[in-house]
Amino acid sequence: MDGPTRLAGKESKRSWMRFSLRSLLAATTLVAVWMAFGVIRLRQEQAALPAIQWAGGQVAYRGTWLYPFRRIYCVSFVGRSLTDDAMRSVTPHLKNLPGLTHLQLMQTSVTDEGLKHAATLSRLRTLDLVDNRITDDGLQPLLRLSALSKLDLSATLVSDAGLSHLEGIKRLSSVSLPGAVAAGLPPLDPDLIEAREAMLAAVAVPGVVSDQGIVSLQAACPNCKITQTTVVFSGDL
Repeated sequence: MDGPTRLAGKESKRSWMRFSLRSLLAATTLVAVWMAFGVIRLRQEQAALPAIQWAGGQVAYRGTWLYPFRRIYCVSFVGRSLTDDAMRSVTPHLKNLPGLTHLQLMQTSVTDEGLKHAATLSRLRTLDLVDNRITDDGLQPLLRLSALSKLDLSATLVSDAGLSHLEGIKRLSSVSLPGAVAAGLPPLDPDLIEAREAMLAAVAVPGVVSDQGIVSLQAACPNCKITQTTVVFSGDL
């Protein structure tokens, strides 16, 4: 091999080494930035936890192999201690949870007013509102939740008139609606469950969705899976 050829080979090897070092440096920088971003998000979640727990909330975590830090994806509030004021106070902290996609408000004291604050959590995909004093007017703010795909309105005060608000939520694919309900019934022995269900089926209470309402909603949201529940309201709803 003559001199010019050897020189060209050495230059090529040096260029490859320089390229490899640059690539390694770039990859290391990207990983460092990614890790730093994860730490920042983790600190945001940790800062939000005291306010969530003060309001009576519990959190659930989820992680993937692509993301080394567990992130809060679900916050659940159960019980009448969560009021509209408490919902207003805790919502700014919920906004600091970038992975939050599920919110459960189960048997709380939240009304239409408190639901306005929950409706500002734009990343929500699942919203459970079981056994809350939510009326037709309360569904209007949910139009902001463009990513919402699952909504549970069991044992709420929603009627046919409120279903029109759901038509604008384009990604909605699963809806649970209040069916036959009764107020303040005491717990029954398991042997009497069938008797209770038969009784509930014959109860007509204002503020529930009718069969015609379900038909209309299905026509407006043909891809939705719609279920009608038989739920007993707690006595203090």
